[in-house]
Amino acid sequence: MSSVFDYIEFPVQTGEFQKRNVPRVRITPDLPYGEAEKFVEPGLTTQVKWRMEGGALVREERITAAHPVRLRKMSVIFPSSGDHAVHGCEGERISYQFTGADAKLTVSITSSGIRFADSLQATGNSALGKGTRGPIPLILRLEASVLMVDPDKPVGWMIRLQLQ
Repeated sequence: MSSVFDYIEFPVQTGEFQKRNVPRVRITPDLPYGEAEKFVEPGLTTQVKWRMEGGALVREERITAAHPVRLRKMSVIFPSSGDHAVHGCEGERISYQFTGADAKLTVSITSSGIRFADSLQATGNSALGKGTRGPIPLILRLEASVLMVDPDKPVGWMIRLQLQ
């Protein structure tokens, strides 16, 4: 990079202006610190199955790895048009019953090898609460951090939606 300077005038205390040399910044399309970002194959495979079971919609996901993989964070978000929720927990099973103007919906989550932390967010009048088909007053968030997936020990989770 050549030493090219621009001159900029700065005010000084006496009300006069003083010229200072300021290096000109040159922007190039090349990355200054080496090669461009490289993508790697993580070796993860997910298998998702949907089915109807006793009037409920069930989604089951199984994650396997070709070699040990550490995931920093895994998130699942369930937006609800219900404006009231009741939380329940039985062992490894997390459940919420959302009640709206039209019906009740029970959401149950079970997992194997994943420890989810669940939280419920009230969207209020924010942009998150404005859906295309009406308001979304509550959002169920499930988050797991530092998840290890080994080739001999796959992990999985299942969500069950039951309309009442």
